[in-house]
Amino acid sequence: MIKFYRCFYPDKDGVGKNQKVQYTFVYENICESKRLYTDNIKGMATGKCIYCGKKFEGRADKKYCSDACRTSYSNDLKTRENEEIRSIRLSLRKNRNILKKLIGKKQDQIIPKETLEHNGFLFDYHTHFFTSELQKNVFTFCYDYGYREIGNKKFKIIRRWGADH
Repeated sequence: MIKFYRCFYPDKDGVGKNQKVQYTFVYENICESKRLYTDNIKGMATGKCIYCGKKFEGRADKKYCSDACRTSYSNDLKTRENEEIRSIRLSLRKNRNILKKLIGKKQDQIIPKETLEHNGFLFDYHTHFFTSELQKNVFTFCYDYGYREIGNKKFKIIRRWGADH
């Protein structure tokens, strides 16, 4: 059985015309390949979206049901990471401001531990350590202000040379 279909087919002069063309054999091959492709789609893996929990069909390694879920999941991850980093940054800045306030305009100052604790100083947050060349004392720094315990629950606070007031 021969079927007729309307398709774009150029004439002798190269100008395209809509003509009826016998196209059955090629059409059947296209249908056959489409049917095989459709069968492959039906055999795809099912999964559960890690963002919204909706079930979907797709590749075996597919994690999201849509681009919107993928984007939302990524944005949520970044937001959580940024909140953690922001919290640490705020703690470091708070420690620096406490040290700056306590040292005043001096180059160094001896402060009791209770004063630091009373002002809300967080000893777990610092940026780096510095060892002095002469006495080999190890100072813990919050940016440009450092401190070290000197005994009797007292701390020596120093300002790095060249730091602004």
